[in-house]
Amino acid sequence: MQQLGAYMDESSITAKVKTALLDHDEIKSRDITVETHEGVVTLSGFVASQQQAAEAVALTEKIAGVKSVTDKLHVNDSAQTSIQDYVDDAAITSQIKGKLLREEMTGMRRVRVETSNGIVLLSGRVPSPSMSAKAAALAKTVDGVKSVKNDLTIEP
Repeated sequence: MQQLGAYMDESSITAKVKTALLDHDEIKSRDITVETHEGVVTLSGFVASQQQAAEAVALTEKIAGVKSVTDKLHVNDSAQTSIQDYVDDAAITSQIKGKLLREEMTGMRRVRVETSNGIVLLSGRVPSPSMSAKAAALAKTVDGVKSVKNDLTIEP
């Protein structure tokens, strides 16, 4: 029961952070992933500027129940993104997710993949450093990937 309560608290904090980010006019939160573990909120994904990243962190720190914030946000350096870029990014993300799902190792299903202008961000938790390295290596094999930022956390 205690584990269920902790999970519910983490889900509640995550929901509050997502809502706060959505309600903020100057933060484009659709590219931000929020994850909570033991009161530590991890923000990952892409933002348009360093100022948006700082605002997202500051906003998150104000949410009740947040003990600390881990900032894994990356600034997307492209000012304009075409529809074709979005299509290409979606195709890259889908291919990487497919490769990860085909892996026989448990834990790969919890890897989140985000792509922006060919830059792939891997986030989430995996059970070992070798799985983290394997996920990054798989992502690099997909056509159109310019670089891979590996923000995977190793579970204790």
